[in-house]
Amino acid sequence: MIHEGADTVAAMFLRYIIFANGVTFDALMAPLQTSDVVSVCDGTSKMWKMLLETKEVMPGIKKYCCLLCPDGNRREYRDGRDAVRHFSKDHLGFSFPCEYW
Repeated sequence: MIHEGADTVAAMFLRYIIFANGVTFDALMAPLQTSDVVSVCDGTSKMWKMLLETKEVMPGIKKYCCLLCPDGNRREYRDGRDAVRHFSKDHLGFSFPCEYW
């Protein structure tokens, strides 16, 4: 990921913290364990939120950018929760069975 332009800190956090015990969707969705990280990271409470950069595009309006995408071509979302599908599909290769068929 780093060689493809991902943010180095985000890629290392993904490898050594989020997926320290295995690459799973549950690990991505897990809550942060230490209050030190939560306080330093602007109240972030879930692991996946550490993979987003928050930008204020206008007063009171934020966009969330994927730090795993190449710099200069990062996907942006108005709601950070929309990035979870992007991480799962485009970066991590998780698949989910369709329950409607």
